[in-house]
Amino acid sequence: KMENYPKHCELNMSALRIGGVAFVSIPGEPFTDIGVKIKETEGFDLILPCAITNGYEGYFPMRSAFDEGGYEARTSPYKADIADDMVSFAKDLLGKLSNVYVILMLITTIILGGLGFADDYIKTIQQTN
Repeated sequence: KMENYPKHCELNMSALRIGGVAFVSIPGEPFTDIGVKIKETEGFDLILPCAITNGYEGYFPMRSAFDEGGYEARTSPYKADIADDMVSFAKDLLGKLSNVYVILMLITTIILGGLGFADDYIKTIQQTN
């Protein structure tokens, strides 16, 4: 069956962070272990893998399911290591969110601190005049 499918495909996965909570979109139906492995990513209070988001691209079975030959694996157009690829990509996305969040927090803190200092300075100058 795989000979009729392309060697590569693009899946639209994305991630969003709100404070310590992260959402990871998966465009289809992942096996539970995919979500469990994504949730093992450190640096978050809670990670919520969200299925059937950004489209529907079918089932995403674990490698063991391909070996067992169940319905999901037989109907999935993907290679046996699709789950590993998805987990790896999701962890990369989450890692980028982590860095961006910290940088944005630092920049925001510096800007707001500078504005607060400028406001206090202007008020002090006005009071002395």
